[in-house]
Amino acid sequence: MNAHFKGRFDIVKHDNKTLIMDGAHNPQKMHAFISSLKKEFPNKQFDFLIAFKKGKDYKQMLDLIIPIAKSIAITSFFANNEKLKHLSEDTKVIENYLKNKIKVSIKENPKEALLSINSKEIVVTGSLYFLAEIYNIS
Repeated sequence: MNAHFKGRFDIVKHDNKTLIMDGAHNPQKMHAFISSLKKEFPNKQFDFLIAFKKGKDYKQMLDLIIPIAKSIAITSFFANNEKLKHLSEDTKVIENYLKNKIKVSIKENPKEALLSINSKEIVVTGSLYFLAEIYNIS
């Protein structure tokens, strides 16, 4: 019996892209997700789209992502909601951590960020709030 959980190694088609989505929102979950990705797609590099909740250990999570990433696009969630957008980690703070480590881009709006990635496969991860926004787009 195979169980399927939305937001856990969930493969979704969006336009002509394949999104591999996982709400890995802490280092333990990110480690499990990255291990699964490596097992399922050995020796593959991915383009990532990420957004983290403020206060989470994004540095440790990024250190797990970097070895299998071609590029990392940073975005936020609740970008259009003045009352809630403070919940998303500042994209510039994340960019600063990644500086000189990997190719990085920033788009504050998740939909624009997703559309800006010129890749057939995109790994979408970070906050569960973020994944909810991506599910609404895809």
